[in-house]
Amino acid sequence: MLTCSLEELGVMSSRITKTCLAALLTVGSAILGSSTALSAEAQWLIDFEQAKALAKKEGKDLLMDFTGSDWCGFCIQLDKNVFSKEIFAEKIPEKFILLKIDDRRDKSKQSEAEKKMVRELTKKYGISGFPTILLCDAEGRPYASFVGYGGTPAEKYVGDLLAKQKVREKRDALLAKAEAASGAEKAKLLDEVLQMVDEDLRLSVYGDLVDQIIAADAQNEAGLKEKYVTMRRDADFEKKLEEVIGGLTAAEQVPEAITKLKGMVEAAEKEGVSPDARQKGLFMIAQLQFSTDKAASKATLQEALKMAPEGPLAGQIKMVLERFFSEKKPADQGNDGSNR
Repeated sequence: MLTCSLEELGVMSSRITKTCLAALLTVGSAILGSSTALSAEAQWLIDFEQAKALAKKEGKDLLMDFTGSDWCGFCIQLDKNVFSKEIFAEKIPEKFILLKIDDRRDKSKQSEAEKKMVRELTKKYGISGFPTILLCDAEGRPYASFVGYGGTPAEKYVGDLLAKQKVREKRDALLAKAEAASGAEKAKLLDEVLQMVDEDLRLSVYGDLVDQIIAADAQNEAGLKEKYVTMRRDADFEKKLEEVIGGLTAAEQVPEAITKLKGMVEAAEKEGVSPDARQKGLFMIAQLQFSTDKAASKATLQEALKMAPEGPLAGQIKMVLERFFSEKKPADQGNDGSNR
């Protein structure tokens, strides 16, 4: 899969990758040129409500393509190598209604309704990289996703799409069991459903199931009430962190933002925010410190690593410390053991 990895200190978490992805994919688009037209046999809709209605009517699922057809190089490759191929047009429309959510740079040919749909769905599903393919039921609830594109041949890509429908079948079976269950048993079944869904979608798209889990495990007998209450608390905290970063418009605002973020991280511990989420806050602080105070940035990164040694950003933090702050001296040249 070709997508932008989180290898630089300037990229803090999976929730803030869009800038990095956009830069990389823009380069790709310059190389690959303009978008290749899709096969006429593979009909793509551009209206979410229409697509859902048709999916319900025909008993099909939705295949949602979040793309940037006039700038995203990997999206262009996916169109050319998969979506325009005969095997895709023959097999996929039999099982899926196709919906294109095109975040174009040139929006002159898009209606206001389509532009609004693109904005709303991109936000709703937390899309941060292109291309992103979501497989959803007829209600628009995702059960599988494909992010990025690394040149997979059309035959295999189509096969992978069709195989993923088994995930929905398992999900639906679990939901049916949960409907007939109660208490901790119900909570466990619903938790199993959510484990099949990307973490970023659990709260935004499956929030009603989270509510049911918390209610079913009201005494925290299965440990699930606390798990999902914490998940929501963490999500709220991370959203506030991103609002601070997103509000920066000038370098002069950075010191104030650092102070504010430090206060938020300190308060978060008392509020029950998990170490993993607080680690993200420290990672953001280290980013802001890096350009003006590398010693402070290093200390913050070390604090973040100590806070959650096995956290989701631990590997990245270790890499950054090694790459930018390593005190190792260059290895002696030569292989004869002599000093040179």
